Amino acid sequence: MNNEDNAGAGKARSNGSAASASGNSVPDPLQSGREAACMLLSKLVADDVSVIDFGCGSGDAGVALQGLGFSRLAGLDTSSEKLKSAEKRQCYNQTIHHDLTLAGTGGAAFEAGICTNVMGFSEVGLEHLAVMLAMLKADAPLVLTVSNEMWESADWAVALDTAQTEDHFIVEYINTVPGPDKGRVVLIRNTAMEAEPGGH
Repeated sequence: MNNEDNAGAGKARSNGSAASASGNSVPDPLQSGREAACMLLSKLVADDVSVIDFGCGSGDAGVALQGLGFSRLAGLDTSSEKLKSAEKRQCYNQTIHHDLTLAGTGGAAFEAGICTNVMGFSEVGLEHLAVMLAMLKADAPLVLTVSNEMWESADWAVALDTAQTEDHFIVEYINTVPGPDKGRVVLIRNTAMEAEPGGH
């Protein structure tokens, strides 16, 4: 795993400063983390890929991604009320009512994922990454924000390093979110192999 504040290889390395810079003028740490994550994702994948927003809430990240040109967006949340609010904003083509602390829904359908302002703000933690990864295609990027409190209390840097092999992902990038919270933006990539059609 790369050291904190050191970008990973490839595109993630060249876009770390751009992702951080997008939040420098934003005083709200939740908004700055979300904008940094959305900007990073926009640098990693084309805007015509399918993206799932895990823990989408009322659709703030969906609106931000839509503003960056993404058009194939799905929002997943445990709250039906928040999903109704998100649907009114018309940023998602599909909404999914599901609890990330439970087993996933369906197979690996999405080409990229994002999860902002969930880790450290709900019961969803590192142990639930496997649920998200199971909904992503092989080699798909997943961009997360993690609150500073969770990052330090759960010792995420060490836990991520340990979990990589078991949960079939690699960590490509970690950076500190600008602002008072000093949370983290984390890029991981799904390394699990997709099941062959008709395979066992």
